Amino acid sequence: MNRKNLFISKLIVLAFISLLFTNSLSAQADTVFLNEIQVQSRMPQSISETSKIIQSVDASELKFLPADNIHEVLNQIGAADIRSRGADGIQSDISFRAGNFEQTLLLINGIAINDIQTGHHNLNLPVDMQDIQKIEMLQGPGNRFYGINSYSGAVNVITKRYAKPSVSAYYGSSNRFGVSGLASMKKRKFVGLLSASYRQSDGYLKDDSINNTDYKTLNLFFSGSADLGVAPLSIDAGFVHKEFGANDFYTPAYPWQYEALNTGFVILSSSFGNKIHFEPSLFYRRNQDRFELFREDVYQRKNGFYINGNDTAGFGNGYYYKGHNHHLSHVVGGKFNFKYLGKYSKTTFGVEFRKELLYSNVLGEKMSEKQKVAFFEDAYFTKSVQRMRGNIYSEYYVKKNKTAFSGGFALTLSDVWQPILTGGVDVSYEIFPQYMLYASANRTTRIPSYTDLYYAGPLNIGNPDLKPETALNGELGIKKHTKNTLIYLNGFYRYGKNTIDWAKEKKTDKWQSMNITELNTIGAETGVQLHFSKNQGFRYLFASYNFAHMSDPKSDIISKYVLDYLQHSVRVSTAYTYKKIDLSTSVRLEDRAGTYIDYDTPAKEEKEYTPYILIDLKASYNISDFNIFFVVNNLLNTKYHEISAVKMPGIQFQAGVAWTKR
Repeated sequence: MNRKNLFISKLIVLAFISLLFTNSLSAQADTVFLNEIQVQSRMPQSISETSKIIQSVDASELKFLPADNIHEVLNQIGAADIRSRGADGIQSDISFRAGNFEQTLLLINGIAINDIQTGHHNLNLPVDMQDIQKIEMLQGPGNRFYGINSYSGAVNVITKRYAKPSVSAYYGSSNRFGVSGLASMKKRKFVGLLSASYRQSDGYLKDDSINNTDYKTLNLFFSGSADLGVAPLSIDAGFVHKEFGANDFYTPAYPWQYEALNTGFVILSSSFGNKIHFEPSLFYRRNQDRFELFREDVYQRKNGFYINGNDTAGFGNGYYYKGHNHHLSHVVGGKFNFKYLGKYSKTTFGVEFRKELLYSNVLGEKMSEKQKVAFFEDAYFTKSVQRMRGNIYSEYYVKKNKTAFSGGFALTLSDVWQPILTGGVDVSYEIFPQYMLYASANRTTRIPSYTDLYYAGPLNIGNPDLKPETALNGELGIKKHTKNTLIYLNGFYRYGKNTIDWAKEKKTDKWQSMNITELNTIGAETGVQLHFSKNQGFRYLFASYNFAHMSDPKSDIISKYVLDYLQHSVRVSTAYTYKKIDLSTSVRLEDRAGTYIDYDTPAKEEKEYTPYILIDLKASYNISDFNIFFVVNNLLNTKYHEISAVKMPGIQFQAGVAWTKR
């Protein structure tokens, strides 16, 4: 048995031992609340009612995790595959069930905020950890539940409306430094929250010839709600600025990559009615991105060329680097959701409309008149593209005795593609008290990003004729629910059609976006959530094992993304309180399918991803209004890759203090 198969065998054994142990512990859990958790989606349901696996973690548990950003939280809880490029969640891709980074829907308070330029920006969320009330993670298709592009999963970040004033600061390895603060106010008819945070690092590859892993981030967030008498009006707004060295992010051939982004959003929403309920909302998202293949503070611009000593930035054969990529996207839209809540049944109907517009010097169709990029000399938008799309959807849920049924559809209309119909049915039956057997069949879809359609560079060719990808999904599973326990076991199958991937026939070809005719994926998931005492002892225990296998596409192609996925993973997270001391740990064991090019070898060898184990720890001490904490990430100093040849950080330390008004 080779090393990789031995690792997988140990991983599976450990997963089942962990689940047996947690099942015995579930009898000891003496608290609250899973059956009280309501899923914030188109159809109002508690998690225990759904024929889906939706993991949920709230603010009371987030504070214990050895994580200080959403990316790390999603890596430690649930089944999401978070593939980070660098430290501290500066940029990450997210997927579920062997999907890719374009196939997961990201939402803030139920509003989809996926980036239209590229899925690489989907997790560029203008929300900080201190702003989050709860995170919901859907494992599997969710077009009916959350909206289009929820092809293989979805994450809904629900923000706070009010929180006690707080201030925190930390310092750590690689000159990591961060400060954050939050203030709230509550009047008779108004409640509001305002927060800000700043983080920076000098980068973690100081021993390498090229570091280029530094970053700076600034985040601002506001949430408010006013009682207008007839109905409440809520507003959520956020802004995040990021600039970071992107060492090997998109290709190891050019290590001095750099990126800067400004992302903002505004959501206006209301909710009123009882048995008949109405939920109107308006939203706007803006993202501006500057990508430098040759970092400008390393390569100085002279006479139209970028020069670093004796090196002139270029691609050989007289083809020189002429300038950076600039993109500016706007998304504006509205949604109206209607719900009818009966004694045994629930019905929802809604419509959504959005307009998506992109200006660029790389993506889109040539403009008749170029537009200057604000604040950048000699930079112009020369291309643009826009599309409009709408969504009409309906869902019905009924439960009688031990049997529950839900079914629905979503019709997507656009000015680019033919109408797309998705939908499906879920059926569940209570085989024993607290045990639900469920089955589901759903059709999902994902429309191409503008990068899929238009990107062209020295190594890539876009395809404006791409079709939306679709999938037929089947799932069979069993769940156990009590007030404090979720235990599940399921198997799933996905038949993908017109799956979008960047691929090529020969190694010397350029990568080109294309529709793959057929793609089959099977998998299984098992996991447990236990919620214990709120004050002392164990606070929670999350454990899961996830498996996926994807068949090779029926064509002789070299795939860049589709066949590169998380095949095996085990995750265990827990926290324990003893008097004023809080201790928490998170363990990840992961084995990834696919290969990458190792540019550190003379022959640039193609290598398989190596299985790895990551352990994170956090200890904190509470005294009066203060919390003093110490965090260790990657305790074993594991050397590993999550994306291609991007080196991930070794052991990292962080210490800080937080003050919260009691």
